[in-house]
Amino acid sequence: MQGYRIIANGQDGVYEQQLKDTTWRMDDPAHIAAFLNAAKKKYPAKKYILALWDHGLPFVQKDQLPLAQYTTQTRSVLTDSYNGKKPISIFELEKGLKDSELNGKLDLLYFDLCHAHNLEYVSQLNGYTQYVLGSSHTTPGEGCDYAAFINLLNSNPSSAFEQTLKTYVNRTFDKWAANKENNTNMDFFLSKPKEVTAVQAAWKTFTEALINYKKQANDAAFNQKQLESFFTFAAHMGDKDSFTPIFDCYTYAKKMSDKTGDGTMAKATEQLKDALAKMIVEKRYRLDKGDAWAGQPDPEVKLTIGLNWYNQRIINEENQHPEKCALSIKDIYRKTNWDIATGWSKFFEINDITDKQVTDFFTKGKITWAEKIYY
Repeated sequence: MQGYRIIANGQDGVYEQQLKDTTWRMDDPAHIAAFLNAAKKKYPAKKYILALWDHGLPFVQKDQLPLAQYTTQTRSVLTDSYNGKKPISIFELEKGLKDSELNGKLDLLYFDLCHAHNLEYVSQLNGYTQYVLGSSHTTPGEGCDYAAFINLLNSNPSSAFEQTLKTYVNRTFDKWAANKENNTNMDFFLSKPKEVTAVQAAWKTFTEALINYKKQANDAAFNQKQLESFFTFAAHMGDKDSFTPIFDCYTYAKKMSDKTGDGTMAKATEQLKDALAKMIVEKRYRLDKGDAWAGQPDPEVKLTIGLNWYNQRIINEENQHPEKCALSIKDIYRKTNWDIATGWSKFFEINDITDKQVTDFFTKGKITWAEKIYY
């Protein structure tokens, strides 16, 4: 077996079959499939879990393209630190799952990393895994206690798999929260990808209403409403280097429908709430500083999940400098199952909020870059 290592208990204790091989690229779907097939053959089981560990990423503009020959490249899910920090894209991960013997048979995909448990990725994984576990925003550096996780799984029947995972979510989060070094906002939750279609339908209605309202609204007033609605729990939103675009979808939808008074938005937001309640099985989160921009966080933030966001500045930059970055809106984002179902990128194209507006918003609130980076 090449490119990874199998660690197991033998008669003489723990042994490793092969050490890591830095020439084996896990951003190649064939290698992902080969890894899954080899693990399935060597360790047949009632339940199969794929855990991905490293630094996680949403659809960020500055990521490098994974492999030049793929036409459906996207922003990376995570980086492979053992291979020159090569990013693995959601399409590559999806194709690796599809081409493996575990296609449609994976019980859990565990994102042991930041940002990756978002609606775009869950939508792309629908049909490949029964559950997704991870964070939309921040996962503490200590991440998963794999020994405790395996022991918990072994001590409970496979028929109680969902309840076991819910127990794990709570135990793990309690452990993170007890560590005083983990002083940032963080979240951890379990979801069912098969329930994402109802979420997509609600967001499609919300997106159409948002576009209609935007076309009729004063831009400055509309953008101010957006700024006041984004930041309940948005990771790196308004980073001075780039808009790292992930925010809580329900919180944003609820605040925008309240601020605009738009009836269609309000109805879609309620549909979104109901759909998320079915999709999100268990969730824990912590907002240490609360919402510094619009009062205390909505208690229903527990029903939400991360979603990506771009503005016209990023689209323009990509159009002007295609040699520096792929056209993640026009040529990549639109290929995601999420955007095909919701048309969310249609709002990106008319969303003219600027970097200066975001910076001014934070400056007026006297919030430093360091303080806001984990909201």
